[in-house]
Amino acid sequence: MPGTAPIRLFSAILLAAVIVGPTSFTQSRATVPGWKRATEDSQSAKPPARPAFLKVRAFDSRRIRVTWRDRSTNESGFQISNGKVTKKVRRNAIAFTWGGLSPGTYMCFRLRAFNNAGASVWVPNKSPWYRCTRTPRNPSPKPPSSLDVNALDAQSIRVAWGDGSTNESGFEVNNGSETKKAPKDATGLTWGGLAPNTYMCFRVRAYNTAGDSRWVPNQYPWYRCTRTPGNPPPAPPSNQLSLPFATGMTWYICQGYDDTNPSFALDLTLRQVDAKKGVCQSTDKQKNYSANQPVFSPGKGTATLGPAGLLCIDLDNGKSVLLGYLDNLKTGPVLADQRVGDTAPDGQANGNYAHIHVRAYAGHGCAEHNDVPFDDAHGTRFVGAQDLPDVGGPNQYRGQSLTRH
Repeated sequence: MPGTAPIRLFSAILLAAVIVGPTSFTQSRATVPGWKRATEDSQSAKPPARPAFLKVRAFDSRRIRVTWRDRSTNESGFQISNGKVTKKVRRNAIAFTWGGLSPGTYMCFRLRAFNNAGASVWVPNKSPWYRCTRTPRNPSPKPPSSLDVNALDAQSIRVAWGDGSTNESGFEVNNGSETKKAPKDATGLTWGGLAPNTYMCFRVRAYNTAGDSRWVPNQYPWYRCTRTPGNPPPAPPSNQLSLPFATGMTWYICQGYDDTNPSFALDLTLRQVDAKKGVCQSTDKQKNYSANQPVFSPGKGTATLGPAGLLCIDLDNGKSVLLGYLDNLKTGPVLADQRVGDTAPDGQANGNYAHIHVRAYAGHGCAEHNDVPFDDAHGTRFVGAQDLPDVGGPNQYRGQSLTRH
């Protein structure tokens, strides 16, 4: 019959829908590989939280340091913009150095986090919309090239350094609690007004309007130290010797006579604990407490360089004394108790341990095998110290204290 074909077709389609059921289309979507994961990821992905505490400062005349706090856990990275150029930084970063600038460059920055879902708001997010700074017009000065400290007398210490820069405005000398300034091109400063027997340490740096150099020294123990001598004592009797260190100090014998060599030399250290090992050596292996100490002539005479760079002093009483291992040696005529050098810096002395080496001789010239003990019998006893005759055996008087009153 006319018109029955469309009816049959519609009936067939309806019957097929009833047989297949209403859930088939939903099930087929769920079985498409990755469809469910993609749906869930698209629902959970969000732009990252904005960073916080944006700060900018000039690192030097050609670089600016940008820092911030990362407040998001899902960023892919960060974008830093100076208004013209935008640079990307890795995820979890908290700082970036913007380099290649000219001295005196004024530059502003903003920052945001980003990921595949978008980006956070820029920080700062309110006027003036950027954080700004300027690089110094001149670079910071280079640090001093060296530092030495030496007591000039009982009331003053000379701090000397090498000028390692050409653009400093001046220098700052610090003793740990007080800072004094020296003018540009200076290579020294006298720190005065001290009491006799003052122990003091120093460091130095250069500065200008761009900033400061690093301190010198820039490694442990961070300072150079020395001690002013005590008030000058009376000259020793002609048959005795002054102890070779400052008044009021106590040193210890860390290596004594050895009549198996034989040798009547004494090695002295400032720390009693370092005098008990049989050799002069630091027990903590961290700091040499006997370094950079002033050393004084045991009597009046003439000082010359002796063997192995030691100092030989021919005394007016016909004897001689050998001193080592020292820096800043003084030669020529010397008075009793006149400063003739300093113990070596840490790690640079004989055995890598700074100490005073002292040996007395029966005649002039510090002749080998002509040395004698520091005792009354030979007219070489130290003033105020006990008699130290040869008692036989190695390392005699190890750990014995010697105090200069």
